[in-house]
Amino acid sequence: MRNKRIVINPVIFLLILIIACTSFANQVIYVDDNAIGLNDGSSWENAYTYIQDALYDAENCEKPVEIRVAQGTYKPDQGIGITPGDRDAAFQLINGVTLKGGFAGLGESDPNVRDIELYETILSGDLNGDDVDVNDPYDLFKESTRFENSAIVIKGSGADMTAVLDGFTISGGAIWVISTFDPRRGGGSPPGGTGMYINSGNPTLIDCTFIDNVTGNVGGGLLVYN
Repeated sequence: MRNKRIVINPVIFLLILIIACTSFANQVIYVDDNAIGLNDGSSWENAYTYIQDALYDAENCEKPVEIRVAQGTYKPDQGIGITPGDRDAAFQLINGVTLKGGFAGLGESDPNVRDIELYETILSGDLNGDDVDVNDPYDLFKESTRFENSAIVIKGSGADMTAVLDGFTISGGAIWVISTFDPRRGGGSPPGGTGMYINSGNPTLIDCTFIDNVTGNVGGGLLVYN
């Protein structure tokens, strides 16, 4: 049998290569809690509705990856494989992945417009959606509506500077158990960092606001060591 010779048009081959590179490099994943399309993260119309699903996707993608999140409130106990109401669920930053909030998203004339103040994107530990506002931050310690909140909203432990958190408001984290944890000796549960907890990590934080996170220990908003 004679071998058949296959000739590939170099222009077509170049187009295929460009498309393949675009698919695997600098990938963008979309998140919008108003999306009603395929919910596969491929566009604003087909955006994931939960950040946890986008993070799972990004972890298995060629890096770098950018996750664009539309205005709204997103909670760490939402997503495939996560139990609703799980206080131990947290968003985990990933090396080579930029998590970027403040996009207009669906319902606006241009969903790609970004303004972190106008289109506030909140990472919230208020799992039950029942937090009562307080006038005095000290009152957070005795506000019972926060007893079921996330212990830690977002984690950056083990992440390097290529793990980026950009343009979010982080709120609603709460730890009520008094900890005897000593970071110099290790072991035990984290004593604080209810907004964000970083142990042996160096992630990049840009234009983030920490508000209404509470612990009876240390580092209510942000705890970093090692």
